[in-house]
Amino acid sequence: MRRIKILCYHKILNSINDINSINVSPENFEEQLRYLVNNFDVISLDNLEEEIHKDGKNAVAITFDDGCSDVLYNALPILERYNMPATLFITTGNIGIDKENWMDDIIRCIMEPSIQQDVFVLEDEFVSCKWDSVTYEQKLELYRSLNNIFRYSGVNRRKKYTDLLHSWSGRREEFRSDRRVLNELEIKKLSKNRLISIGAHTVTHPSLKWMSLDEKKYEIKGSIQKLKEIINRDISLFAYPFGSKNDFDDAVKEILKHQKIKYAFTTLTGELNESTDNHAIPRSVVPNYSEEGFKKYICKLFNENSETEIKNNDNLKSFITYIGKLENDKEIIENKTKFIIWGCGTYGKALYKELEILGVADNVIFYGDNNPNRKCTLCNGIKVLDSKEIKNVCSRQNVVILVKGIYDWEICLGLIKEEIRKIHIITRT
Repeated sequence: MRRIKILCYHKILNSINDINSINVSPENFEEQLRYLVNNFDVISLDNLEEEIHKDGKNAVAITFDDGCSDVLYNALPILERYNMPATLFITTGNIGIDKENWMDDIIRCIMEPSIQQDVFVLEDEFVSCKWDSVTYEQKLELYRSLNNIFRYSGVNRRKKYTDLLHSWSGRREEFRSDRRVLNELEIKKLSKNRLISIGAHTVTHPSLKWMSLDEKKYEIKGSIQKLKEIINRDISLFAYPFGSKNDFDDAVKEILKHQKIKYAFTTLTGELNESTDNHAIPRSVVPNYSEEGFKKYICKLFNENSETEIKNNDNLKSFITYIGKLENDKEIIENKTKFIIWGCGTYGKALYKELEILGVADNVIFYGDNNPNRKCTLCNGIKVLDSKEIKNVCSRQNVVILVKGIYDWEICLGLIKEEIRKIHIITRT
């Protein structure tokens, strides 16, 4: 039986301040589709039940979350060029309104200020905090804090916090047109395209697990009903906002089943097969890779060494001593050791900023990278070494190697080949 992987995209646009690394440029998106069409069957989720039972070439399905206008204007022409089906999961609360979804809005307010003040204060019966917001690191910490607060807040509370954020930033009436949600005419146009399927993604994009039962029903039923009214068809597909195991529960699944949702999609890793829970189907979020990087990424997906496999492999356990979130890595956050960040690219630099926020960036002694053009250069003022030099460092002192991402498996294999130990794989979920 062939294997199927479901890919999760968000925005197809050239973007700055992509803090979560989830936007893909149109140029890279086209390169990615070109690789897919030449190497895989690209399937529609409308036919998922029969596709699961087919043999033959491995397959992928393409999905987009949130429902912003770039899908129509940037992604669809490329999908049509390669004759590829895709599913669009739409957050319905801002349909027809010139606003961004709150996830984009807080980035806009914090990272693209107008008359922004130096301190943001949030104080009510639920929250009592204030954040400095002068440096980039402080703004990043503010964004991450508010992102967590907003995702676990109900509609009314989130609106109150949004009003405070708009007033603080001086950007109350503004929005970025390339990040607005699709309007009804645009959704109808997409729904009539033979390549596009429409699914629901809640009304306001909260973490559903933490909502009251009434809020859960409002978010799920409201989004399904709105989309049914617009496209005049039943909705049978749903994607959980954020999509981790901490964002939905059995009560949410029961509401979906009652609403006749046949398939619900997560952002959890794993195999899709006949035994997969139809209401917890795994997907993989696609980074902004050009064709070569994307090819490696897809190869890792289809040949991935999952977290469970790594933890259960005694040989690997002697090299890889931690897998998980950075903030849960006690050896790092408790200032117990020095460490080396592997990779000078986007993820390596992002990892350094996260370490700055945790107050332990001073413990980074080197970057590691086998790109000969980077050897002996500086990254964030820190010298870059190759794997052989890092092996020598590790032989002389107690050092942890930080690799950002479970999918950077070939990096880990290269380090293991050099017999470098104490590798910590930092994951996003």
